[in-house]
Amino acid sequence: MNLATAVQRKAKHRRSRDLLWMLEDNPERRARWQLNERLNRSEARLARKIGKRKVTALIASFKAEAAPDQSLYDELYRQADPYAWIYRRSKSAGDQRQ
Repeated sequence: MNLATAVQRKAKHRRSRDLLWMLEDNPERRARWQLNERLNRSEARLARKIGKRKVTALIASFKAEAAPDQSLYDELYRQADPYAWIYRRSKSAGDQRQ
């Protein structure tokens, strides 16, 4: 193992250890971190399915719709797969317009 690899491994271990300490110490921070992870994974799954550009457009559309109605964000955060929920919601709204 070269020095660069050893340093990277040590840094990764230190970040993991710091993250665990930070999350154990603060339940509110842990909840935010878990929500962020769920959002990131959901976005990545949907991007693989429909493409990054469509996901970006979908997010912009949702933000515009949710600006006057902040309760949509609460509903979004309650979903197991948040971006899939936005996608299904936009498809059903599109079907109703037609």
